[in-house]
Amino acid sequence: MSWVIDENGLTDFCITTIDVQDNTGVCPPGQVGGAISGSLTVPGSGKLSGAMVHLDGSNLPGAQSGANGYFVFPSMPFGGTYTVRPEREGDDKNGVTTLDLVKLQKHLLGIQLFSNPYQYIAADANNSESITAIDIIQLRKLILGHYSELPSNQSWRFIDNAHVFPDPANPWNTSFPETYMIDPFTTSMSDIDFNAIKIGDLNLSANRSAGSAIARCRATVAHRTAP
Repeated sequence: MSWVIDENGLTDFCITTIDVQDNTGVCPPGQVGGAISGSLTVPGSGKLSGAMVHLDGSNLPGAQSGANGYFVFPSMPFGGTYTVRPEREGDDKNGVTTLDLVKLQKHLLGIQLFSNPYQYIAADANNSESITAIDIIQLRKLILGHYSELPSNQSWRFIDNAHVFPDPANPWNTSFPETYMIDPFTTSMSDIDFNAIKIGDLNLSANRSAGSAIARCRATVAHRTAP
């Protein structure tokens, strides 16, 4: 609404409509967005740096976790589907020593059983979803240099921090989420957190800093539907 006054003090108004158009397509209608972020933590040890988190469903490069384990992606359009999947490979021997073999043997002999599901996953060197003497053999070969990497497992595994294991003594009883899926993306998210497990490291001696590995991390916007 616009008002005008003439020299005699008479007033009048008119109502106008402004139509703003984006002729070059820079601002598609309704396209707004928010940030996606989270952190990586080794349970019982601390934050994990040097992992690369890629965001599938976007054209963004991977985001590397910093010294505080934190990673963040810039603003992404709402309405999209994304999957966050962390990965860190290239340091299979990191933290794996004969002390881990001793802890594994004690578990198998019933002398000292594992106390949490992450130890079970870390001990499953051959990714068979069970703990056997074969895991000891594979870890021993890794320590002695017969293996440069585990033939049937990843160096690190990442599990959605929100996941609750129904049976902590059998983490494979139900599948556990190793990605975080957002479908659709409707609001900024800052709590996409993962627990990181170094395969073979049962006494939490692995170096968690960025310089300890050739680190790669793929983040895929995966399907855990956002609340």
